[in-house]
Amino acid sequence: MDYSKWLGKGYETTPVERCGLYVSNHVGFLDTDVVAVASINQIGYVIAEWVKNIPFYGSMAQQAESLFLPRGDPEKTQGSIDKITERTAAIEQGRSNKRPVVIFPAGFCTNGTHTVRYKKGAFMGLNSVRPMILKYQSSHFMPNNAGIGELSMMTFLWCSFSPVVCEVTFLPVFTPNECLFSNMKPGQEKWEVYAQAVREVMSEFSGMPMNEHTYQDLKDYWALAGCKKAGHA
Repeated sequence: MDYSKWLGKGYETTPVERCGLYVSNHVGFLDTDVVAVASINQIGYVIAEWVKNIPFYGSMAQQAESLFLPRGDPEKTQGSIDKITERTAAIEQGRSNKRPVVIFPAGFCTNGTHTVRYKKGAFMGLNSVRPMILKYQSSHFMPNNAGIGELSMMTFLWCSFSPVVCEVTFLPVFTPNECLFSNMKPGQEKWEVYAQAVREVMSEFSGMPMNEHTYQDLKDYWALAGCKKAGHA
């Protein structure tokens, strides 16, 4: 994958072993299991604190040296971003031997057909990221949490006569540079330019078009459908 469109000709590459943060599209709760298998259990997760209390799954996340953060409290958002930034910077600069972590920058599940807008958490620190793309294939049922809950999804999976296959693609490390920020518009922040560039990279490689949907759109959809909560991040 050539990043010269965003980083300019002759841009410097960052070694994979120095990248502390992977970014991926988010389809459903199976994503974390897929990442564990694809990385040979060498990547942790940026994940909600309450996951620690889930039998087996919580233990697996802790063994993967995941970064557990509070979810749903706006007053703690900046603190969470600071923790992500410090963890990834320490790995990239060789100050930490902890495993890198993967984050789903959209903050919610989609149906896997488009690339939606990203939140700031993965990009505020302007550290390197390694994009990942998850593409599920099945002739009967797609395992996404964008429209149904986990129990319903598991029921459909167990009743499906067709296997569910997930193709995982690891793209090269993307390190922002001054060329990326040279054409910033007035009022734009660097993290917004960075996030947009990574979205474009993932969209171009995967063939999934970009749209501007956000988590609020998903919440509105679930409210119209009469559901109490939207798909989790």
